[in-house]
Amino acid sequence: MAFLRRALLLFAAVWGVCGTAIAVSPRWILVSWFDQVPYPDYTYVRVCGIAGLSSAWFWWIFAVTNIVLVAGLVSGIARAGVEKPIV
Repeated sequence: MAFLRRALLLFAAVWGVCGTAIAVSPRWILVSWFDQVPYPDYTYVRVCGIAGLSSAWFWWIFAVTNIVLVAGLVSGIARAGVEKPIV
């Protein structure tokens, strides 16, 4: 489970970095790295970069929400265990 968590966090970080790079400088990435012909407008590429960045943010929001919910559950179990121990 820990391996899956690390892999998903790594994928979210990669999506975020790539999405930001594509949204900020699409011409440089497409023309220099992928040898495409320069276009007059790169709006569709910027939209794809922003979509990749939003996917990464969605994952981070999901992860933080999950951590908060687990922390609340554990603290509730701890308080209940102090009040009346499980027999």
